[in-house]
Amino acid sequence: ERLPDYMVPSAVMVLDAFPVTVNGKLDRKALPVPDYHPVAGYRAPRTPQEEILCSLFAEVLGVERVGLDDSFFELGGHSLLALRLASRVKAALGLTLAVSDIFRAFTPGTLSKRLTGHLADPLGVLTPLRPDGVLPPLFCIHGLGGISWAYRRLALHIDPRRPIYGLQARGLHPEDDLPSSVEEMAADYIRELRSVQPSGPYHLLGYSWGALVAHTVACMMQQQGHVIGLLALVDNTPPDCGITQATPDTEMFLQRLRQDYHADDLDLYVPIARICANNLRLGAAWTPQLYRGPIVFFRAARLENGGSGCDPSRWRPYVTGEIRVHDIPSTHIDLMSQAPAAQISRLLSTELGAAKATATLSG
Repeated sequence: ERLPDYMVPSAVMVLDAFPVTVNGKLDRKALPVPDYHPVAGYRAPRTPQEEILCSLFAEVLGVERVGLDDSFFELGGHSLLALRLASRVKAALGLTLAVSDIFRAFTPGTLSKRLTGHLADPLGVLTPLRPDGVLPPLFCIHGLGGISWAYRRLALHIDPRRPIYGLQARGLHPEDDLPSSVEEMAADYIRELRSVQPSGPYHLLGYSWGALVAHTVACMMQQQGHVIGLLALVDNTPPDCGITQATPDTEMFLQRLRQDYHADDLDLYVPIARICANNLRLGAAWTPQLYRGPIVFFRAARLENGGSGCDPSRWRPYVTGEIRVHDIPSTHIDLMSQAPAAQISRLLSTELGAAKATATLSG
């Protein structure tokens, strides 16, 4: 009743007797491990940032699962673990977090709200997912819906010295005009990424529909004389795996978003549906260029609805170098969820190390 939350014991256990050593002293090593249970009912994370924070809470506290309303201190946290959590948040999200912030906002949900005030425009074209670091950045290009927030999960397992940026579609802000071609989009993204990295080598990743854009960005940058270190394409090929067969209709996507996310507030979903429809139109008119160098391809190994999956060899006419394929035990839609993203991150780390010696320049 009197102590602040962080000073209240996080667990109380009743023992018949304290374990003692042969000398009659307390045997701390023989004490049972406290059984920490969240007091509130489990509430799942809803955004990539909340998911990362829940994962970091669980990792630091050594528990299996943490929900949005679970208290850091009720689950066994203390000041030293709070320091570790602050360090992990900085490594994963590039945000400096004071221990006092954890004492004031000690659940993933409240801490996420506190951190949001420190983030750049979440709908901006160039979104710093983890801006700090001395290594060349990794630029991650959005999928069909235009948003790159899910790439935050990559930051958990990639060298914290490497900045990570997301490239998001024009159109998330109401005043934005939509691009009229993939090439126009790529030229826009090249200007954006060069604003934070004027010279190469450039490391690019594109997931799903974003693989087409990443390939185009790499080709155009090579034509401009820039060095590409790594081009990583995630589960899409030209022509992409069934996506462009759908009718590009904004209302169709809006209905799907309503159904999938049970959303009543459509302020964000209307622009996303509009971007989806426009991207399908652009993809249908897209002609791949020739990329001079190797690519790394991540393929979803679990197929949805009996599909045939992506065939990386479809990139062969548009790539002069090796196509290195990594199969990920995931469906296409879940490739950026926690476990698959962790595996992709570890493989990316290896590929980024190798890319330092194999960066290519358009000849």
